[in-house]
Amino acid sequence: MLQNRLLFRVSLVLFIAAAYLLISGSPVLTWSVSDHLQLPLGTLTTWVGFIAFTLTILTGVLPNTKPHNRFYWFLSKVLLLNLLVAILWVPISFLLSGTLSFTFGQRIGFQGGQLAMKLFWGMNYCLVAIPLLVLLLHWGYVLFNRLKIQRNVPK
Repeated sequence: MLQNRLLFRVSLVLFIAAAYLLISGSPVLTWSVSDHLQLPLGTLTTWVGFIAFTLTILTGVLPNTKPHNRFYWFLSKVLLLNLLVAILWVPISFLLSGTLSFTFGQRIGFQGGQLAMKLFWGMNYCLVAIPLLVLLLHWGYVLFNRLKIQRNVPK
């Protein structure tokens, strides 16, 4: 339990920091971590942000739920799959773009082309949308159960 709380707090801080840098468009994001690899700090920031966002929802919401509930079992498996894709985000994105700066253009082949770009952006949207959807489903489930309990209370 203590590990979950610590992981939640660290993940939340990392997510907030990454989100702030990405939303503000900080010039720090263009700094090169490795000139040889052409790896901008924005790539690492985004990667940490995706992982931390999923971990924040996974460790902040789901541990407080009943583990025997099939609904929450399914949500936790969805988040674990999302976490796996977030961890593999850099290698997958590199395979799609051909560079660690994840640039795409009008290339003839698949790698770095328009279809690869669409897959890249679809993956990015899903890495954000899925944890948000899980959070919304959790809130809806909690609200539905509270309303159901309130209706069953005798007056």
